[in-house]
Amino acid sequence: MRSLFTNRDSWPIYFLSAAIFALLVFISPVVSSLLLGAQLQSVFLAPLLGFALCTSLFLLFQKTSLRIPFGSSAVLVFFSVLFLFLALVQTQLHFDQTFIANLSASNENPYLKFLFEQQIFERIRTAVVFFLLLPFFFYSFFLMSVLSKTTDVVKVYRQEVVGALSGTLLSVLILESLGFRSTLLFIFTLIFIALLGLFRRKVFLVTVSICYALTLGILFLKPAWVTPQRNIHLIVRDYQMKSKVDLIHEDWTTFAKVQTFDVEDPVRKNYSIISIGDGTGLAGIPNIPLPFPITTLGKATVALKPQADTAAVLFAGAGRDLRDLDVAYKGKAQLLGIEINSKIIKQAQLDRYGNSKQFLEQDHIDLRRMEARHFLENQLDGYPDAFDILLFSWSGATVAHYAGSIAHTTQFAFTSEAIEQALKKVKPEGFLIIAGGSKVNILLTMKELEAKGHLSPLAPSVLLLGPYQNYVGDWKRSWDDLILVWKNGPITEDEVSRLKAANLMSHEVILSPFESQVDDLRDLVSSANYEENMLSLRQAGGNYFDIFTDDRPFVYNGAAPLSLLETQFWKNALYSFGQKQFFSNTSTVLILGLLFTALTFLFFVFKSRKQSSFISRLNIGVVAILCGLLGAGLQSLILFRLLLFIDNPTLSLLVGVCGGFLGAWIGTYIIRHLSFFKVILSTAFFCIVFLLGFQYFSFPFLLLSFALACMSYGAFFPLYLAQSQKISKDLLLFVWSLDAWGTVLGALLLPLYLENMGFQETQKFLFVLLVILLSLSLLNKRIFARTNV
Repeated sequence: MRSLFTNRDSWPIYFLSAAIFALLVFISPVVSSLLLGAQLQSVFLAPLLGFALCTSLFLLFQKTSLRIPFGSSAVLVFFSVLFLFLALVQTQLHFDQTFIANLSASNENPYLKFLFEQQIFERIRTAVVFFLLLPFFFYSFFLMSVLSKTTDVVKVYRQEVVGALSGTLLSVLILESLGFRSTLLFIFTLIFIALLGLFRRKVFLVTVSICYALTLGILFLKPAWVTPQRNIHLIVRDYQMKSKVDLIHEDWTTFAKVQTFDVEDPVRKNYSIISIGDGTGLAGIPNIPLPFPITTLGKATVALKPQADTAAVLFAGAGRDLRDLDVAYKGKAQLLGIEINSKIIKQAQLDRYGNSKQFLEQDHIDLRRMEARHFLENQLDGYPDAFDILLFSWSGATVAHYAGSIAHTTQFAFTSEAIEQALKKVKPEGFLIIAGGSKVNILLTMKELEAKGHLSPLAPSVLLLGPYQNYVGDWKRSWDDLILVWKNGPITEDEVSRLKAANLMSHEVILSPFESQVDDLRDLVSSANYEENMLSLRQAGGNYFDIFTDDRPFVYNGAAPLSLLETQFWKNALYSFGQKQFFSNTSTVLILGLLFTALTFLFFVFKSRKQSSFISRLNIGVVAILCGLLGAGLQSLILFRLLLFIDNPTLSLLVGVCGGFLGAWIGTYIIRHLSFFKVILSTAFFCIVFLLGFQYFSFPFLLLSFALACMSYGAFFPLYLAQSQKISKDLLLFVWSLDAWGTVLGALLLPLYLENMGFQETQKFLFVLLVILLSLSLLNKRIFARTNV
């Protein structure tokens, strides 16, 4: 570590690696808005693919005229980052203009409608992946150039890891504190410092001192002119869309991709502008007529329960549903709102035009920053164990699974365990009302609870509201506009009659215990075997609806991922690749990864003509690929575990990514003292301890196990060979390339395996890989004792 700060030759590596991984943090929220569901993998796969492609091509061209010089590759990093930035700016401007141009008085979502109907990502997928790949591709050329010349590979790699760790941490802090523009400036500053270190050594240290002093000063002093633009809880799942409408007196900066604007009577200047995103809220609304019109969700709630003492609203946003209920119950009900987005809560508390500040200051209104799942599983001081009304409001985060990332916490409020807790939060004769999410999945979850005896028969206690004309044959979707109602007791005819008389605008009763306008719904609710009904739904609609649990929380399968639950794995995998447009990107990366891995592997193995050397190289190649695949798989597994147990998705990502770098950094010191077999054995031991102990003692086991488990993710095996076996430089680069392609395959396949098979099956799979790796590493030790590689 000391040599990093005393040797100026190492500073360009440090600063350039810090810049490139800060770039990964920067592009994640922007690019994720263009991706649907599992296509978010492109954000993380593109950098890994850039590294792997570069290592293979570098091996092919390192002895030809196409070899890129050390300094030139750093310059190419700068221009590729600039090119990526311009492409992202142009893309976001296009979407902003399209969104603003489609604003209408109807309660529609023109942004998502445009995104889905025009299949935007289908047309720009290749360009997005290419833009993301370029900076990491040229950075890898820079790194490979250094490795091909140095005599201490471990030292160079350690400098890169420390830079990556610093860049990731600082970029998250700057992104949270100062916003996108400051983060981008930080990235270009790091690249500029690296270039100075290469070409202008005399002014290098002075520039480093000035830039670091300014960065730290701005970060911690935070002058008054700095306005935060981002919320740390939303860095992964959303991107910033700032919608400026002339009718709004103040700019309302939202952080969700789902918004609707309803402008009422502009002639009399009574504007009711509703922002539906991460919760429904009112923003910057002058001259609100009181009482203002109650939404469909509010009308339905009051019709079902004309009198209520307590009500809780999950995904409350800025409090629109709280306002509806307060008006309907004439201020006599104790109302609790749960919202994770602190930015929206803060904006509502500062809202001068819409009177939100005065509304939220009332004693019987409580809007709290809290994760929904945490609320369901815990008892809050001052509140009863159960409520008369428990309302799951419209949530932008559930839609964010389709329009952005799955790395958010809202979905964990819809797992089987969470729904069971929600049912317990409802008083006898009280109501659970769910607006967002897939009603097919939620009903299937309830049917599972009924089959286990955790819920009384569902049919007498459930009804559905929806626009009948649009949903007769199209309600079996991954996301719908239906409203699901469950009563803790039988629903009565009087309650259904009140709903029909409530003037619910576009919604009407399409399922009740007494009637049904949609036969499929009746079959679903009354079916004695939910598993058979689920299979029939799959066959009828082509969607892979399923019951999602804490073990398998990532199954919003609107566009079906690989059906790994079926018995014929490869047949289903090939069918999915061939039939689903959704997976065309995944299949392309998979085929490319397998092709380059095979070519590099064959070239590596057959380069020697000696049989003994051939066997040893064959074993080394398999171990290198397994190390990369296993490391990426372990990181994916633990990162998703973090998302379950930490209610801040950005903190989960930060711990996950930085944990990998920390493990890689620790690994560079361990290899000097332990054999590879002992390291893998200890890793396996700690992984088993992690899988068992994490269930009861989460965080201490997490840190230690995660750091050790991710050592292979940091190219640990090539470093071990370089340190202990003294292999040739060409052979080392081959091993490094194989490790990189193994990482690509692991990052691609393991999240899909995890989404479909769940945590438990994935843990078993990774454990089998660990056993195979242990066996091969022991064989490796014996081979090296007899032959020279």
